[in-house]
Amino acid sequence: MRHPMGEGGEVIVIVIVTAASAKAKATATRDTELQSIPDEKLKEKAKLLADAAISGAPVRKMTATLTAATPDDACAAWFSTAGLSPDSGACVASVAPPAANTRRRLLLSRGSRGRRLAQTTSTSAAYDVDVFFDSTTIDVAKLDDAVAALTQSGVAVEYVEEVDPVQELKTIP
Repeated sequence: MRHPMGEGGEVIVIVIVTAASAKAKATATRDTELQSIPDEKLKEKAKLLADAAISGAPVRKMTATLTAATPDDACAAWFSTAGLSPDSGACVASVAPPAANTRRRLLLSRGSRGRRLAQTTSTSAAYDVDVFFDSTTIDVAKLDDAVAALTQSGVAVEYVEEVDPVQELKTIP
């Protein structure tokens, strides 16, 4: 067997990396990275995004602000209102900035000791809810129906039809 020779007589070695071995390496890297994420919701988001990056599948994203008692309740309310199953996408909810999440203050009386200003938190807060979808696992018509259902319920929703999964992965702490 003859080896290809370069112009200076050196042997040129050609390495062929198969798609299967590249995918296996990427999957192993994904699994290692996922272990370092303690938050389960962020881990779900990272897995969906990494899988999409590995397969080349488009990722879709919807964002809305909902009022709920907890981040999990905000995600549950989003899926319920959208008419989708919670396992159809990866949901991450975080407390919305102060403009959307106001706190009430009460002036409390303390008898002869005077008055003090106490801050109270209500049982619910505004949450920014981001839901990510792997477009290979959900029909676009279902996502369009979800936007319509959210809008009809008075929820303003932003729908991004194609999110770069690698760039979005960079936002995960």
